[in-house]
Amino acid sequence: MWIDATQDIDDIQNQINELLANSPEQDAEEYAIRDQEGLAGYSVFEYEGIQRAHDIARVIAENGEIAADLLSHFGDSIEDTQKAIVENY
Repeated sequence: MWIDATQDIDDIQNQINELLANSPEQDAEEYAIRDQEGLAGYSVFEYEGIQRAHDIARVIAENGEIAADLLSHFGDSIEDTQKAIVENY
């Protein structure tokens, strides 16, 4: 199932809950990020938290490839990335 990480956190959580409820695995309770599409080459961890995955997806969606490059440059710091974008771009 493809879930757009830029959408509202509650919508993301609802889609994950639906995915787990419909899993062929009885009592499924874990999810993993298996695709990095739309992140301009930036990679999130397989078991990244929903909020952080959402924040990363939003900053890249709003600012493009430069945000992905800055995230890598600043050691994955969303705050430093946003600050650099505001101050320099």
